[in-house]
Amino acid sequence: MSGGFSGAGLLKVFRPPIPIILNLSGWTLVSEPKYCLIEPFTVSTEHRYWDLLEAPLGNSYNHYDSLFGKMQEVSRKCPMITTLYTIGKSVAGRELWVLSFGKVPNYHVPGVPEVKIVGNMHGNEAIGRELILRLAYLLCINYGSDEFITLLVNYTQIHLMPSANPDGFEISNEGRLVCSRTAVF
Repeated sequence: MSGGFSGAGLLKVFRPPIPIILNLSGWTLVSEPKYCLIEPFTVSTEHRYWDLLEAPLGNSYNHYDSLFGKMQEVSRKCPMITTLYTIGKSVAGRELWVLSFGKVPNYHVPGVPEVKIVGNMHGNEAIGRELILRLAYLLCINYGSDEFITLLVNYTQIHLMPSANPDGFEISNEGRLVCSRTAVF
């Protein structure tokens, strides 16, 4: 099995050992105690993980408009597994964008695990936003051709928010320091 590594044994996806009962306005949803087995899989280095270095992301940090444009590009390339939505506006009025990946990216499906990855909490912490953008490309370009990525997207709802603080990033310029009594920004 050259060019990859094998998942050890079976990957088990467990549900809780006792039923979970949710009462949603008169409706009761019961999660049955069970687990499902996913057959062993192989992660291949022959797929396009390494193409991310040459992805159309550039060699510099993406400012707000560029970042949003690249999120739109990913959403256009993979419309069946992505949706782009906003969770509100920043103090300066910029939209706070989230790119969601999943088999049903527009809805919260009961029983499907969800994760949200948020970057750029502080204006001068820019590397997270670039890594999240590269993760979005990785999920998009490898879906359907890489078994692990396909399983991940099909069985998990992944919300990617590259920038929680677009205002801070836009005012933080290289070489410019803003100091307060407790921090340097």
